[in-house]
Order: sequence, then C-alpha cells, then structure tokens
Amino acid sequence: MITTLSTNQAIHDLLADDYASWTYNEAEALVNFYEELEDQQGEAIELDRVAIRCDWTKATEEEAREMYDIEGDVQEYLDDHGYCLEVEGSFLFLNF
Repeated sequence: MITTLSTNQAIHDLLADDYASWTYNEAEALVNFYEELEDQQGEAIELDRVAIRCDWTKATEEEAREMYDIEGDVQEYLDDHGYCLEVEGSFLFLNF
C-alpha cells in the first residue's frame, strides 16, 4: 500500500521528527529538493525522515568553513561536493 503525500504533509512530517531541528523553511526546501528529484528521475521517492535527518547537515557559513577547512566560497565548495541548499542564512548539504 502506498500513500502519496502532498507537499504540505511531507513538510509537516519532517517537522514532526523529534530528533531533527528543521525550521519550516528548511523542511520546505528539503521537500522541494526531493520533489524536483522525483520529477527529474520520473519516479516517486519514499519519504524517510530518518534517512533525511542522517543524510543532511545544517550549518552556518562559519561552521561549514571549520568543518571542511574552506577558504573560498562556501556554497560553491558545498555544491561542488554534492547538493547544497541555502535557507535562512544557513546551508543544508548532503553529507559527503
């Protein structure tokens, strides 16, 4: 049995994860990312909030600089190494 979620339902499912600290805008950016990926691949993606929580890191520009010893543009560096979303002055990026 498959349940198809609306964008709003998927956002609220991410926000309901007690072990993640997404803001509404961050959850919305993540859901939009996966919806675009679904469109590109032409197939549905299962929403797994535990996997999303484990796969993505949230960091400020300074935190990302320290984590990866970045000297240049942080978003460019993160984009070059995977996917990076800028939300509310912070970065969400897939762990690499």
